[in-house]
Amino acid sequence: MATNVVCKTMLLLELLMEQGSLGLEELHILSNQPKSTVKRLMDDLVELGWVHRRLGDRRYTPLKGVPEPLQRRARLASRFAPLLEELHGRTGFSSDIALDLGGGLEVVESNFSLRGGRKGLGTLIGLRPHLQVSAMGRAYADGTALCEKLPDAERHALEQERRRGYYRRVPRAWEYPFEPPFDIRAVAVPIRRDAITVGTLNLYWDEQRYGDAGCGDPHLAQLESAVERIASMLSGT
Repeated sequence: MATNVVCKTMLLLELLMEQGSLGLEELHILSNQPKSTVKRLMDDLVELGWVHRRLGDRRYTPLKGVPEPLQRRARLASRFAPLLEELHGRTGFSSDIALDLGGGLEVVESNFSLRGGRKGLGTLIGLRPHLQVSAMGRAYADGTALCEKLPDAERHALEQERRRGYYRRVPRAWEYPFEPPFDIRAVAVPIRRDAITVGTLNLYWDEQRYGDAGCGDPHLAQLESAVERIASMLSGT
């Protein structure tokens, strides 16, 4: 019996290492194992520290046995997930963490799944924020040499946002090739390591339901506190 469990578990790990990340349904189909069995074995692998189930899209990704860049993304996501869960509990809004890990700014983890809807769930991880439209992209660009390439009017706008302490998404603009999950309003703040901007954290919500609520001091204070904790985590990597 124990040998059978080991074989089933090893098959799931091999599939993950081959594909990089897989959802529960995909693992069920590819392994030809009952979904309940797959879920139980994957829960064990998560608890043992072999696998992370991403908060942003609920896909499993290996923490060991894959190339270092993939391992690093998975390790960072696993460290950020509890913080993002806490931030969602405190604000009620969604958040993404995006970092530049050497290939440009990209989302590495998100708490978007906690809002309960499925729309847009599979599009977040790996998404590259637009540097002039998205709040995250603006917060990142203003702290890097990318800002120098922007038009004068755009640089002036970013300077004003910098003095305000946070960056806002350009209203009524949508730059991605999929439908927005709702009428998005967003703010973001930069994540810095040794005074260098390495990423951003945002907060976003449905403007039709909540208006400008996320720009209020209580929510911004939660965002700033989370950024300090993320920077501390990164200093140890």
